[in-house]
Amino acid sequence: MELQGPPGKLFSSRMGFKLHFYHASFIDYLTDHKWSGDMCIHGEFLIRWQNELLEWLHFVCSHTTDSSHFVFPAGTTLPKEIEPGEHYRWVVNAFWTLFARPDHQIDVPTAASMSNLPFQKMLGLISQGQAAFIRSSEVEELHKNLPIEFRDKIVRKEKCPTPGCTATEPVWILGYGDNEVVVHMDRNGTLCLRSNLNLPAGQCRCGADIRYVGPEDGTEEEGEERSKRRS
Repeated sequence: MELQGPPGKLFSSRMGFKLHFYHASFIDYLTDHKWSGDMCIHGEFLIRWQNELLEWLHFVCSHTTDSSHFVFPAGTTLPKEIEPGEHYRWVVNAFWTLFARPDHQIDVPTAASMSNLPFQKMLGLISQGQAAFIRSSEVEELHKNLPIEFRDKIVRKEKCPTPGCTATEPVWILGYGDNEVVVHMDRNGTLCLRSNLNLPAGQCRCGADIRYVGPEDGTEEEGEERSKRRS
């Protein structure tokens, strides 16, 4: 096994590194409990990491007010070259990596903890101009892994609820009630997890345009023209 990445930039980019396995069956060995026993990275090992990550996110979201002053749990150690905001974004990425494992069902207590995550604040703490990029397939896998009674409370796909949104396709929504947040998705189906603060005028949180139509807006055609000028 070898860690591959740009020389001189150790862990400077989560996406800049990958593990290369010289033996094709080694990853099968690590994910098969009957084969690898205590060295298996699925089962109890994965559940433990999932719960530790959830506890970490709950702590940060409840103690941090904005992305300029992060409060991390005791024991969190950052490399000197890594800013707190960058570390937080990596953890948000890791959330999907750990919970979207194929054929690894999430138990009820863990799903209950996930459903209580303040997703709106969780994304709001991502620094302006930064984002965590998640494949739609990962979100679909996580949705499939959840107990049925928790699926729509954690992640669901439906018509964008934003008034005036012109999106014609269903969008991904994280959380529910006061904690829910609409997620931006690009044309390739990649989810862009970012803060919804200070969006450009006329742009919906999902990435589509907003058409302002109401009594104060005049005719529908006038509302559409204003939306074009704002975008």
